[in-house]
Amino acid sequence: MALPAETFVAIDDAMRQTGVEGGADTALRYLLRELRALPQHSAASEPLSTRERERLDAEGFIAEDADERRVRESDPVLRGASHRAALVGTALPPEEVARGLGRDVTRIYHMLGERQLYGVRDGRRWRLPRFQFVRDGERLALVPGVTALFPALPRDFSVAAIGNWFTTVPQPQLLSEEGQALAPRAWLLAGGDPQRVTLPDVLFM
Repeated sequence: MALPAETFVAIDDAMRQTGVEGGADTALRYLLRELRALPQHSAASEPLSTRERERLDAEGFIAEDADERRVRESDPVLRGASHRAALVGTALPPEEVARGLGRDVTRIYHMLGERQLYGVRDGRRWRLPRFQFVRDGERLALVPGVTALFPALPRDFSVAAIGNWFTTVPQPQLLSEEGQALAPRAWLLAGGDPQRVTLPDVLFM
């Protein structure tokens, strides 16, 4: 069954709101690959415990309304796969990042090794989620302060958790001139001090 056009528009809008660029068709192709890789599970499984729900929230499975809450509670794995697929499917290869930043690709790999850039493995290749960049035509710029912020992130966080923390979760100490709480990305783009950003808590083990 073909998806209606408004579905693609909604996906594009959601990605733009979280600082992710790229087409919905690309994100959906990666979602399909993620779903095919999921283990089989029973739809009649037991409800999640409170601890399981808290852990999934920490991983970035945050429900905004009643419909999203039902999706999270009934199939949080599907929700996580969707989020990861959107982020990885629109992420950039190191070569494109090097061209956009005007740097040698070996420097990009060095920054990945030092965790000054945030990258995820897509098979055997690195891909860099777009939320850490600002695009101006063919040129890229790093969101100010990320090279100091990213090295302190826990290594066991999923890309969905990092993307959610960085782009969508306001922090009460990060206030705009109008007194509105901002997520870390918006705060840094407004010229805020990265040292004021609270890192996400260590995940439950």
